[in-house]
Amino acid sequence: MLTKRQHYVPRLYLKKFSQLKNDKVNYYDKIIKKKLTNMHVDNVAQQSYFYDLSEDFINEIKSLKDNEFDERLLDKQYLEKYFSKLETNFGVTFESVINKVNSCEDPFSLTVNNFINIDEKKDLATFIALQSIRTPAYRMLGKNFFKFMNKLIPSIFDSLFTDELSENEILFGYLSTGALDRLSAHFTQNFQWYIGIIDKPEQAKNENVRKTFVTDEFLISDNPIINMKHVEKQNPKNVHLEICLSLTPKYMLILREPNFPDNFINSIVSMHRNDIRIYNEYQYRFSYRKVIYSKPENGKKIEKFFKTAPLSYSNNVDSFCVIEY
Repeated sequence: MLTKRQHYVPRLYLKKFSQLKNDKVNYYDKIIKKKLTNMHVDNVAQQSYFYDLSEDFINEIKSLKDNEFDERLLDKQYLEKYFSKLETNFGVTFESVINKVNSCEDPFSLTVNNFINIDEKKDLATFIALQSIRTPAYRMLGKNFFKFMNKLIPSIFDSLFTDELSENEILFGYLSTGALDRLSAHFTQNFQWYIGIIDKPEQAKNENVRKTFVTDEFLISDNPIINMKHVEKQNPKNVHLEICLSLTPKYMLILREPNFPDNFINSIVSMHRNDIRIYNEYQYRFSYRKVIYSKPENGKKIEKFFKTAPLSYSNNVDSFCVIEY
């Protein structure tokens, strides 16, 4: 049986942002400019046959002399099945990490390694790498996104960038090179890991900011991985990459390259409201169309932002986030 409803943000992840743990979430759709509440995760961040491959492409792969794929598994929904299998491990890891933080009376006295072991780091890094390339947002960025990722981890998939291939065919080729494993290892070995915690929820002091920005919970979107390049104004070649993943409305995983400007002192961090605002603003601006929130009262703030901000500022899904310092 074919799977019609294919999620580009896993349901297991969306459920972490259900206020009542009832598998329903709230979101603001910035395309139709409307708040939608209590939406079941089955109907959120999905499209019909989103990852399906063409029959011609499947037959072409099967005909290759050096084809290493099991033909019994290689069909038009190969990607959907592959992602579903990975998500089973992701779900176990998410539960483990969140439960360990929840059960700790004083997490700030400990380190990231007390909550995330090496195997869990690999799983979370793989989730980040995969989630960065499986959404409609990466399709808006197009082949530039893969070229950007290739700069992080040079590999052999430059040959994939041909005008003849569809986005799913490029994604298939990208994954077949083992890119996820390389990116996971890169994030695990070459980034400093932190867990940010909203332990004292605060509203912004500035009235205008307070009316349009959420600072008392971490938001996600249909493009949930935060990728920000921090560039030094005086020396544009001095670039530091920051990658963030909200684990729950209260916890965020933060990965930063070494020598990051104004880095955190400890690996478990009490989040300042201004940092929360910046991370949530990313979800506003770089979402494909849906911004997901847990607290019902925050829907008004998100709605006001999109009603007052110009489209050139609020709709940036087809570009990278660059912050100058």
